[in-house]
Amino acid sequence: MRSPTDRRQPQKSDLRRSAILESLDHPLRESGFDGLNIADVTRRAGVTRSAFYFYFENKAAAVAALLEP
Repeated sequence: MRSPTDRRQPQKSDLRRSAILESLDHPLRESGFDGLNIADVTRRAGVTRSAFYFYFENKAAAVAALLEP
């Protein structure tokens, strides 16, 4: 028997957070942590800067979330 969470559709919030993390990956690899520009990351993700800071306290927290297994 499957639990209700197995069947749930991705929520907009899940998709936004994932989009931010995906948009963070390439610039991080190219420019490193110090070269990361949150405005560029949010533009690529199609979200506002305030949305970024809703999900992550700062860019270090976002990078930590990206690197989590």
